[in-house]
Amino acid sequence: MRNRLPALTIALGGLVFYSLTSYPFPDWLDSPELITAAYRLGIFHPPGSALAVLTGHLFILWPFSSASQALLCFSAVFAAGSLYVLVRIFEDYWCRFGPPKLILQWIVILTCVTGFGLSNGLWSQAIRTEVYTLGFLLFLCSLRELINLSVIQDKEISRGNIQRFFAFLGMGIAVHPLIALSALPGIVVLLISKDSRARVLSIGSVSRSAVFFVLGLAPLFVLPLMVHSPQDFRWADPTSFSGWLETISGATFSPSFGSSSPDSMGTIRPSLVTILEGVGIWFGILGLVGLYLLIRTNLRLAFILVLPGLASGLSLILQRSVRIDNPDVSGYALPAIGCLFILAIFGLIQAAKLVARPAPKLVWIIAGLATALMGTQFYATIAKHNRSGCLAGRQLAYQTISSLPPNAIVIESDFNLVFMLDYLQAAEGLRKDVLVLYLKDLDNPRLRQALATDNPDLESALPLAQELNRQSLQKLLERNPLLIGPGPNLNEPALRPLHPLGLLWLIVEDDAPTMNDQPGQQAAILSNLSLPTCSTGEPIDSRTADVIAWNAYWQAVGAWRLGDNALTADRLALAKCANPLDQTIIKTAGHYAISLPKVCTGETLDKSNPPKTVSARIRNPPERPSIPRAIVLLFGLLIWFVPLAGLRLKQLNFTIRAALSLAGFFVLLAGLALG
Repeated sequence: MRNRLPALTIALGGLVFYSLTSYPFPDWLDSPELITAAYRLGIFHPPGSALAVLTGHLFILWPFSSASQALLCFSAVFAAGSLYVLVRIFEDYWCRFGPPKLILQWIVILTCVTGFGLSNGLWSQAIRTEVYTLGFLLFLCSLRELINLSVIQDKEISRGNIQRFFAFLGMGIAVHPLIALSALPGIVVLLISKDSRARVLSIGSVSRSAVFFVLGLAPLFVLPLMVHSPQDFRWADPTSFSGWLETISGATFSPSFGSSSPDSMGTIRPSLVTILEGVGIWFGILGLVGLYLLIRTNLRLAFILVLPGLASGLSLILQRSVRIDNPDVSGYALPAIGCLFILAIFGLIQAAKLVARPAPKLVWIIAGLATALMGTQFYATIAKHNRSGCLAGRQLAYQTISSLPPNAIVIESDFNLVFMLDYLQAAEGLRKDVLVLYLKDLDNPRLRQALATDNPDLESALPLAQELNRQSLQKLLERNPLLIGPGPNLNEPALRPLHPLGLLWLIVEDDAPTMNDQPGQQAAILSNLSLPTCSTGEPIDSRTADVIAWNAYWQAVGAWRLGDNALTADRLALAKCANPLDQTIIKTAGHYAISLPKVCTGETLDKSNPPKTVSARIRNPPERPSIPRAIVLLFGLLIWFVPLAGLRLKQLNFTIRAALSLAGFFVLLAGLALG
């Protein structure tokens, strides 16, 4: 067994770096939803990402911080594991094709892997809580098995490689299919080759590989046991067979958020830019050189790396929309980024071998080049290291929920705020007296059925989304303060009288004066949110700007419908301040004949006199999930995973490994049943 210390050192260093630079608070989009689902062992949005939720739940065992803080390092752990697998891939390849210089070997490998660890592609995902680094780790594990099948042509190794490949493929699908399935085209190359086909198929591995694949998929089968509250029915009903299929296929995801017509040609350029920026410009160029050298020396291996990269890039191009500033985009592109990077390092190894033959001393030029590339990546990463945007999002989320009246009900149409408020309540124990509902959930029959069982009085008082008006909400208004999130489908005149509270509308009593009756108190009624775009001038990330601009814009439209010109001007100014280049905001202001300020001065919001409806922040100690259940889940996952991965069990036959993995799955079921 070769020394694994260098690989472990790089992985540990990556873990420390990623943990120190990770977000101190979940950013927008899916991060708060994943943390909430992992914290309470619930359902993440389709395709379920069951393995990510199960492994994330184990982070509650971390004793040195709160479970929510530990979950912020979720992606960092698996990104560090990816670095370990990369080192092993390059070590295997160097031992067969590189020059016999041990010091040179580790200089090139360690500096290059460090360079990839510092690249924007991996680093940007390692610092935010998402499923992509776990999916990428399993993708690399499956890719390593394919490379070993192509490079190390040994019958015994082939038997374990093909079985582990399908095991990792199944695990990857249990995290995210688009990430995992990128590895599948690589096996086509092996089946085309006659000698590889004989080695892979002659050992009768097809049925055994199928068993390992199904066992790898096992986490998807436990989704029905992860339903604990009506919110877990937000996407589908995984307790029924058809609902389970809807969840794991993602069929309910687009209807829940709406859909737009695909424009594949419009996504090609941003997809390529995302991949190139993710791996780094110099490593990208070197990857093309490496592809050329690899085609000349090992065409089969070149195709094994190129096909998964192309599959990953194609899946990114076929997305409904690709925005480079969307952090999910680089997550989808991770397999393509990884394949391009592996090509770059294989190219360096081939170059070192070519240079070492005529002039052995010149081979150190390769080591110098690798070190220079690593330094370039480090500088580029540190230059982009700015978490002020996340802090701005944290400020916005905290002040939004803190300013709500006691026992309020919030019907929000922006899923960003829904996920963030869910996180603050579940994982941070903040304002559990508030009930947050997603507007589209009002039309969700599965969720309403679950809510009718959990809280029948509330469910009977909730109208359908298209029936929101003063009369349909009267039952709710009689028992709780009610706030509505602005949006394109909201009919504000049917809900008046309304008061703005932050980026929400507060529905007030019928006998309360409207805002038009109190022009002198306009500043007092406006929210006391200290928005970084207008108060301090700090830079914010695009997602926080989108949340502010989207809600402020639609609140401005609603204020115009209500005839409140002062509020319309204020909210359009806030929207432009958050997103100065948004042409919709500018055109709307021109249509309303409202002049927008050229500079954000922070004077649009008066925070000196907060509205009377703002209550003190109420924090309840978060209910820590069951530690005994987490321990049982930990042992179940270990017993399930180790036989599939073949760790230290190469001498065991197929039947024993499959039986052990199946036993681990039943332990996993027992842990879920402990709820």
